[in-house]
Amino acid sequence: MEIIVIFLIGLFGLIIYLVVQRLGRMKVTNTDRSFSQAGVTVDYEAKTVTVKGKVLQPRDIKGIEWRAGMGPHGNISHALILVRDITTPRHTIEFMTPNGAQDFITRLEIALERVGAEFD
Repeated sequence: MEIIVIFLIGLFGLIIYLVVQRLGRMKVTNTDRSFSQAGVTVDYEAKTVTVKGKVLQPRDIKGIEWRAGMGPHGNISHALILVRDITTPRHTIEFMTPNGAQDFITRLEIALERVGAEFD
């Protein structure tokens, strides 16, 4: 019985952690120096793009796109960042809202244009 209670508490904690983590992706920071959301930062001064901790040049971004209607209820959306990297050519970011990825990609496109990114 004690093990089941510990397991359920741990499971509940994990669920809370995942919800908070995904909701945190909605936070947008935009200043004169940079744009940041969902683990992606565009540094306007250094003219770099950081995706999940990896620093890229704007020319390394091949394209960006979004997909909606994912998940069992169609409420999850994905943003995809396509890069010139053999190891990890695509970075996927999941949002818990149907329009989250679209809004993110729209903001990201504006920020990338500001640092000179051109897509294929």
